[in-house]
Amino acid sequence: MPRLKVLSRETRTLQIMYHIDLAVGRGCPNRRGDVLLVQFFIRLLQDQPQKFDGEQYNFIPGSGRQLRIDGICGEETIRHIAHFKQEHDRGGAVGEQAMLKDQRIDPMLASNPFGLRTGHVLSILRLNQDVAESIGAERFRKLYAERLFPQELKNEFFI
Repeated sequence: MPRLKVLSRETRTLQIMYHIDLAVGRGCPNRRGDVLLVQFFIRLLQDQPQKFDGEQYNFIPGSGRQLRIDGICGEETIRHIAHFKQEHDRGGAVGEQAMLKDQRIDPMLASNPFGLRTGHVLSILRLNQDVAESIGAERFRKLYAERLFPQELKNEFFI
């Protein structure tokens, strides 16, 4: 089940963070709620042109189709996860700051932004950062108001 965490130390772009409990992607548990959150984040990034640190990004893969938010992690979702990681790191992320290109989004199990399995920065953190920067802090705090927000997740995050 996805969850919301209020950060004890806010960053420039994040005061809260949306987490998944189990990994999403190839060979992963792909629990429906976790998949919905990952799909929603990727789709938000696809819905408008993205410019971070002066660099233009396109989070829609070569197929030209935006990701469908359906809670099912099939080949299309895996393709979009892989494209998100590749496109995000195109801006020059290297070493442990680059996401591992493993077709999955792992949960953040502790406060450590680096994966215990990989030593690389976690993709769920990058998704949170990119979405928050893209839509702004106020909208990020109120994701339930976004037109694409999956209704199934409202009870997971908001009272």
